[in-house]
Amino acid sequence: MRIDGLLDVVAGIVAEWHRAGRAYEHAVTHQAHALRTAERRMDSALSGLGLRRWRHLVAGRAQIYSSQDGLDMIRARRIRSEVEAALADLDTVRVREAERVAAARRRMAEAAARLVPYGPLATEATGCSLADLRRLAAAARNH
Repeated sequence: MRIDGLLDVVAGIVAEWHRAGRAYEHAVTHQAHALRTAERRMDSALSGLGLRRWRHLVAGRAQIYSSQDGLDMIRARRIRSEVEAALADLDTVRVREAERVAAARRRMAEAAARLVPYGPLATEATGCSLADLRRLAAAARNH
C-alpha cells in the first residue's frame, strides 16, 4: 500500500474515532440530564418525604409516635402509585441511558482497535497514548 493510501485509511479511521468520541460525550451528557429529570420527578412524587421514609411508611413498619407520623403514613399510601411510577421511570431511564453510553463507548473502542496497528501514527492523530488506545481496544474485544 502506498503512503498516501495508508494516510487516507488512517484519516478515515481517525474521523470515525472523533465522531465516536463526540457521540460518547453526548451520551454521557444526555444520561446526566435524563437522570436528573427522572430524579426530580421522583422527588416531586414523594412530596417532601424521603424515599427511605416513604418505603418504611408504605411497608407498615413505621412506628406512629406523633400525629405527623400518622399524617405521613396516610400521605405515603395516597401517593404510592405515583411514587412507584416515578421509581419505575427512574429505573428505565438508568438502564436506557447506561445502554446508550455503553454503545457509544463500544464505537470508540472499535475505532481504537482499528487504530492500534498504526502505532505512533494513531497516537499522533488522536492525541491518545498507544496504551489508552490498547485499553479501549481490549474493551471492544471483551464485549
